[in-house]
Amino acid sequence: MFKEQLNTKSSFFLLINCLNGCLIVLSTGQSLWSPRAVVASVGDDVVLPCLFRPPRDVSGQTLEWSRPDLDPKFAFVFVWRSSLELTVLRNPAFAGRATLFTDELKHGNISLKLTSVGVSDDGTYRCFVPELGIDSTVRLHVGIGRRLFVLHTQEFVLNM
Repeated sequence: MFKEQLNTKSSFFLLINCLNGCLIVLSTGQSLWSPRAVVASVGDDVVLPCLFRPPRDVSGQTLEWSRPDLDPKFAFVFVWRSSLELTVLRNPAFAGRATLFTDELKHGNISLKLTSVGVSDDGTYRCFVPELGIDSTVRLHVGIGRRLFVLHTQEFVLNM
C-alpha cells in the first residue's frame, strides 16, 4: 500500500509508505537560499546572502555562520542565540567584521555582512539553523583588484 499527497498551495508534503511498517515524512517546504558564489576584491565589504523561502521569522532561533574549512575550534564566523550575538564562540579573525541584519531576521533574512575582506576570507561559508536542521553554503572568492574570475559556477554575485 502506498499513498502520496502533495499540497503545493501550502508548500506542505506528506508521504506515508506502509510496505514493511510505516514511514512518515513531513516537510513544510522551508528552505534556505544562497547563491553559489560571491566575488569580491580585497578591502571590500560583502554580503553573503542566506534567505528563508518562504520567509519566516527566525529572530528567536539559533543561527550559525561558519567556515567548515577552518579548525573546528575556530570555525564560527557568527552565532546568534536567544536574540543575542554570541561572541565567545566566534573566530577572532571575524571580531568586529561579521554582522547580521538583525532587523531583517523577522523576514527570514540571515545574510552575513563581512567588512574589509582579505584573501584569508576566501572560502566556503555555511549558514545553519540548528533547530530546523536546515543549512546552505556560499563560496566567497576574494581577489586583488578587479582581476578575479570565477569559472564553473552557474550563479554568483559580483560586488563592484
